[in-house]
Amino acid sequence: MEVVYEGKDINAMVNFLEKDLERHEHIKSLSRVPEPSRGRRYREVLLQTFNTLGSLNASVIIEFKDGLIRRYVFLGKVLPKEDADSFLDMPFYAEGYIYETIGDRKVYRVFNPYIYPKSREIFRIVKSIGDKFRLSDLEVHLENITESLDFDFL
Repeated sequence: MEVVYEGKDINAMVNFLEKDLERHEHIKSLSRVPEPSRGRRYREVLLQTFNTLGSLNASVIIEFKDGLIRRYVFLGKVLPKEDADSFLDMPFYAEGYIYETIGDRKVYRVFNPYIYPKSREIFRIVKSIGDKFRLSDLEVHLENITESLDFDFL
C-alpha cells in the first residue's frame, strides 16, 4: 500500500470531495456510512450522534466508472470547554483520510488535522457536502435509469 502525506489539512480533503461529487457523469455509485434509514437525512443522523456523543465519524464512498473507488473518512471530536453551553459551542478537532483503490493499487492519503473554533462550522460543511451528495446521487440514478430503458419500440 502506498501512503501519501498530503501536507494539507482536512479542509483540502473536503474540497477534493466536493470536486468529486460535482463530476457525477464519471460516478458509478455513491454511498455513506452510517447509511441513514429511509426518511432520515444523513446530516440528521450525524447531528444526533454528535449531540449524544460529542464526536463524529462520517464516510462517503464513491465508485467511479473507470474502477477507481475513493473512501473519504472524517473523524472528529469536541475539545471540551467549561464555559460552553453545548457541544456545538465547543472547538472541534477534525482529521481524515482518503483510501483509494483501483485494481491492485491501494493508496492511503493522510490529511493534517484541523481545529474549528466552534463545532457549528462542521455542520455547515456537512450541509454543503450533503446537498452536493444528493444532487450527484440523483444524477447517477437518473443516468442508470436512462441507460436501462429499452427504446426498441420506437
